[in-house]
Amino acid sequence: MSAAAVAGLAIMIVSEAATIARIEPFYSWNTPICWTGFILFADTIVYRARGRSWMRSSPREFALLAILSIPLWIVFEGYNLIIRNWYYTGLPENWFLRMFGYAWSFATIWPAIFEGADLISVWAGRAGGAGRAGLYQSRPSSLSRSSCPSRFSRASCPSVFTFFRFSSSAGFIVCHVVARS
Repeated sequence: MSAAAVAGLAIMIVSEAATIARIEPFYSWNTPICWTGFILFADTIVYRARGRSWMRSSPREFALLAILSIPLWIVFEGYNLIIRNWYYTGLPENWFLRMFGYAWSFATIWPAIFEGADLISVWAGRAGGAGRAGLYQSRPSSLSRSSCPSRFSRASCPSVFTFFRFSSSAGFIVCHVVARS
């Protein structure tokens, strides 16, 4: 395993252990730290297997995906105001630090989904690739076809998952088109 993959794995393990022990900054920042470690880990494994990956082969697309991930996830936060499915604990009291933490956390969500899909594809032995280096085959839109969790009302479920499917495909297309410009 390469040094970058080991570093990503170490980031995840240290962050989780430190969060359980309530050690700062990990206790307040576990989500973005762990997701960043996962993205580094997954991207490194995918690059080693395919010779191309989001971060190394298409850094502009990756950066744009991370930026677009913030407003895309805010839509889910809006749904959560209605369904109250999750809440956040251990957040910094300082408003600016908390907003930075939200932005960092939200910026890792879509990249982690796409990197995770590529990692699973590599582990499953499928060909494919990311960004400019090849046709992007890992799309999380299959999640939108899953059955609706029982805590969603029948009215809100289709719109949540329809948005997820649309935004994952649209986000990829926008990142791909803008990066090629």
